[in-house]
Amino acid sequence: MLNRYTILLLWWFVFFSASSEDDLPSVFSNRTLALSMGYGVPNLSAKMFDVFNSPQYNSLVRTWGPIHFRAEQAVSHWFGIGISFNIAYMEASWKESDPFNPSKTYSKHLQLTAMSFLLRSWIHFVPNHPFIDPYFSFGFGYRWNEIQYNNGGDPNDYNTIVYELAFPVAFEAALGFRYYLTRNLALYMETGIAKSIINIGFTFKIERDPMAL
Repeated sequence: MLNRYTILLLWWFVFFSASSEDDLPSVFSNRTLALSMGYGVPNLSAKMFDVFNSPQYNSLVRTWGPIHFRAEQAVSHWFGIGISFNIAYMEASWKESDPFNPSKTYSKHLQLTAMSFLLRSWIHFVPNHPFIDPYFSFGFGYRWNEIQYNNGGDPNDYNTIVYELAFPVAFEAALGFRYYLTRNLALYMETGIAKSIINIGFTFKIERDPMAL
């Protein structure tokens, strides 16, 4: 957890930077198209697989993601709209003994692929700064999960994996910060809810007319 001195230092850096180098062009304007790709931790979709980490299963659990892809088009000097797509994967493999023949075991496998597609909005707090870009972002969209289960040929396993979302609605809300290494390339970090608590990656900026085809 960040202590109060770290938080004060971060706020000092933002406000000090926001008041300096006003003669340089801003990194966010109404012509900005920002393309981002990042990786998130922890994988919140994998939390349902925590049960397989118990001694009862002695399973092998693998996960990756979520991987985030985003595109933002500015519509003013402080506000942008765009899309967000993310994907995460997890799987668990374990062995179970036949209750009628303990010497025989069955290898079982369960995997989940989780994807979300959202419309997103960005509110930029310091739009006129030459190299920092703090913002708040939120979005709504659709989420989809695919589950596959293999019982390893166990004739006593009648489990049927059925996983349907009653409300397949995706939601994201995060505070973010971009630090531009060059006029067109930035490191970014977000913290909030977006299939992960933290996601970090790169943003590539293109200056274009938002009304152009």
